[in-house]
Amino acid sequence: MKKVTMSIFLAVLFLCAAVPAMAQTTLMIGGTIAFHPGQSSQVISGRLDGGVAVRYEFYASANQTASIALNSDNQQAILSVKSLTGQVLMDLNQKSAIFGMPLPATGGYEIIVYNPGPMATNYNFLLSIPPFTGAAPAVPANPGYANTGPRQYRMGGTIQFALGETMAQISGSIDGGSCTRYDFYAGNDNLLLASVASETRRLNLGLSDNTGALYVSNALGYGYIRQLLSKTTKYSLDICNPDMTASKFDLTFVIPARIRFAKGSYGAQMNGSVKANGVVSYTAYASAGQTMFVNLQSGTGQPNAFLRISGIQDGVIYLDHQAKLTSWTGYIPIKQDYLIEVVSYQAATNYALNVNIY
Repeated sequence: MKKVTMSIFLAVLFLCAAVPAMAQTTLMIGGTIAFHPGQSSQVISGRLDGGVAVRYEFYASANQTASIALNSDNQQAILSVKSLTGQVLMDLNQKSAIFGMPLPATGGYEIIVYNPGPMATNYNFLLSIPPFTGAAPAVPANPGYANTGPRQYRMGGTIQFALGETMAQISGSIDGGSCTRYDFYAGNDNLLLASVASETRRLNLGLSDNTGALYVSNALGYGYIRQLLSKTTKYSLDICNPDMTASKFDLTFVIPARIRFAKGSYGAQMNGSVKANGVVSYTAYASAGQTMFVNLQSGTGQPNAFLRISGIQDGVIYLDHQAKLTSWTGYIPIKQDYLIEVVSYQAATNYALNVNIY
C-alpha cells in the first residue's frame, strides 16, 4: 500500500461522528476519577440511554497532559472537557470522542460523556495523565496486559525514522494470542499517530513507557492511537492479537514534527525532502479566531508535492491533498493541533513549507 493511501487511511480513523450537540438532556453524576499510587491512567465504563449525559470530575496539575479516548457501541458518544472554574477546553459542538492537551491550571476538571441517541449504548473511556517526575513504578513484564489472559510476547525491534522523515510503515505477521512490542524514542509535546490494519480487523494496540506508565491498554481493543506524549523518554508500542490464529498486519506509525515559532514571530519555514508517493507530517497549535496561512514550494516548474491540512481533535479535513493545492488560508474554528502534511506524487522532491498563524 502506498504511503499516500496509508495517510488517508490513518486520517479517516480519527474522524469523529457527525452528531448533534447536547441540548436538553438528563445529566447523571459519575463521580470523581482518582488514580491509585503509581497509576497514571484509568478506564471508566458505563451505559447511557439516548439523550443522556454523565459527568465526571478529576484533579491534575498545571501543564500535565490529559488524554481521553472514548469508545461506544453506537460510535456516537462524544466528550466535553472544562475546568471547574469554567474554562472550556473542548465542548460538545466539536463532536469529538478524543481529547488531549496540556492542562492550563492546577485544580479540578469536568468530563461529560454524552449519547445523542436515540438508542442506549455502552461506553468506556481511558483517562491518562502521566506524571512529570517522581519515583517510577516497577516496570511490569507486559504493561497493559492485565485481565487479558496469558500471552506470548516477543520484541519487534526499534522504530526509527530516516533523516527528515516522520512516518514509518511496518508489515509482518503475529501469532494468535501473542503481542509484538516495538520501542521508539520521542520527546515532550510530540504527537503519536499509530494504526494497525489486518485481515481480521481484530488486532489492537497498547502504549506504555520505560517507567511502566500505561497510556493506552490493548485490553480496550483500539486499532489506532492518538496520544500527546508528555515527556522525552523511551516508549513501547504493542501490537496484540486476541484471536487464536495468526494474522498479517500493516502498522502505520507517525510522529509529526512540531512547528515552533521564534519569540515574537508569527511564522516559520521548514525545509526538507519527501520520497516519491511519500508524506512528511507537521503539527501546529492554533487558537480559535486566529488565521493560518500555509504555502508549499517544491520542485522546479510544476509542483511535485501538495498540501493536506486536518484537525487533530475534530477530525475535519480542511484541505485534501487530492485537490493538488500548494497554498491555504483559513480561519481557525477551534483551539487544537492542526496536522499539516506534505504529500508527494510519483517523484521524490525537495520542499520549503511556510506556516504563519496570526
